[in-house]
Amino acid sequence: MTIKIKKLKNKVRSLERRLKQLEAAKSVSNKKRAYTIEEHCEMWAYGRNTIYNEIDCGNLKTIKVGRRRLITEEQEEQYRKLKEKQSQKQKA
Repeated sequence: MTIKIKKLKNKVRSLERRLKQLEAAKSVSNKKRAYTIEEHCEMWAYGRNTIYNEIDCGNLKTIKVGRRRLITEEQEEQYRKLKEKQSQKQKA
């Protein structure tokens, strides 16, 4: 009887480890690499007009996928750095 219990405990441990691996993989794969205009507005607390003005001025780069306009993580990072530079210039 104790051999069966040990085998079951080992099986439970291996299943728990596998579950942790799957949960970790799921959290990594769920991360978005591009955001819609609306999502970007929420992240930056800007209105849509402000975002479109930034795009028109060339401050914010975007990509088009079909009819949708998306902002990739890299483009968002470039925009953040640009805004930091502009903020530092205004302080000086």
